[in-house]
Formats: sequence, C-alpha cells, structure tokens
Amino acid sequence: FPRRDFVATALLLPAPAGAQSVPRVIEAREGKLKLLGSADTAIWGFDGETPGPLLRIRKGEALNLRLVNRLAQPTAIHWHGVRIPNAMDGVPGLTQQPVAPGGAFDIRFTPPDAGTFFYRSSAWPDAAEQKGRGLYGALIVDEEAPPAVEQDVLLMLDDWRLDADGAHAGAFLDPADVRGEGRVGTTITVNSAQAPQVMKFAPNARVRLRLLNACNARMA
Repeated sequence: FPRRDFVATALLLPAPAGAQSVPRVIEAREGKLKLLGSADTAIWGFDGETPGPLLRIRKGEALNLRLVNRLAQPTAIHWHGVRIPNAMDGVPGLTQQPVAPGGAFDIRFTPPDAGTFFYRSSAWPDAAEQKGRGLYGALIVDEEAPPAVEQDVLLMLDDWRLDADGAHAGAFLDPADVRGEGRVGTTITVNSAQAPQVMKFAPNARVRLRLLNACNARMA
C-alpha cells in the first residue's frame, strides 16, 4: 500500500464523559464511507458511522445506552471481553430477543474491569453481514488511576472486500468463505482510513496504543 500521512488527532481519545442519568441513544443505521479513493461505500454503522461512537466510562460507572434499530434487519449489541449480566449481552435466542426494525432496547451495566473492549452487532443469521458492513465500535473502561501518557490512541483494524467502484464484492455468507478461511477483504483500514497510516510523536513521549481487530477472519 502507498504511504499516506493523516491527522493524528483523529485517533487521539477524549477523556471519559462521566456517568449518565439518561440513556445515550445509539442508532444502527445505513451510512456512507470513502474506503477506496473517492468512491462511496455503503455501510451499516452505529450512528451511521464505522467504527461506531467511542463509548468511554470510568471503572465503577454504569454504561447507560439505548440501541435503536433503523435497519431492515433485526440486530443486537454483543460485547467482547466485558463481564456483564447475560441479559445485557446481545446474543439473540440465548440471552435476549433481537431488536426488531424500528424497535429499541435499553442496555445498562457496570463493567467490573478496566480495559479496551469491542462491541458489535449480533443477530443470527445476519450477524456476519452486519459486522462486515461496519456495525461495530469500541468501549473503553478507564482505570481508577490511569497511567500518565502524552498520547492515548485507539487503532481499529478492519479489512473490506470491495470492487473497483468501492462496493462490497461477493456475498457475505458465500459457501466458499464459510467452508474456508472466512471473508478476507482486499482493502485494509485503520479507523476506516486506508492503511498504512503514519503517526508522529514527540521524542520520548509515552504513548498508549489500544488495538482492536474488527476483521472477519484476517489475523491482524
């Protein structure tokens, strides 16, 4: 891939917003993103973006969220690595019912652990397509005493199988992909900007890198 500089502040993370008394609304809906040159790629994202909104709280605070489904498919939010009550973890048919098109579901839990976590859509049999179109994001739970750093950076890696016009190529549940290595994309992105990306830091700066792999099958 060609080298390309980018604005580093796009990846620098804001401080936690603090506890919320009312649910933060997050919508699963369609959107557009330029993943391949100037071509628009149709995506599905939380709030129409991918990655979706960064959710950030402090350890001991409750995450208070309302998922609104604006898609034509049922969906839910599944949380990777977070210890939460089953009823709040979106695994339709096992822990909760899927959120129907036009419906909503309130999510509230207090993570017992600090860390960088991954959230994504989950609703069989459409989960592979929904995640493949961009329905995912990051949850950060800050430590009670975070380490002192000059830069706090999130890198969300993904790959997209696109044609020359930037459209999704091939079926998301192609039998060959299911039987083989999975859906491996042709375009690799970092925070939905084509890789590689370049970041510059001051000499001796302490940098905290938070890495998440959103690929369907690629070992990033």
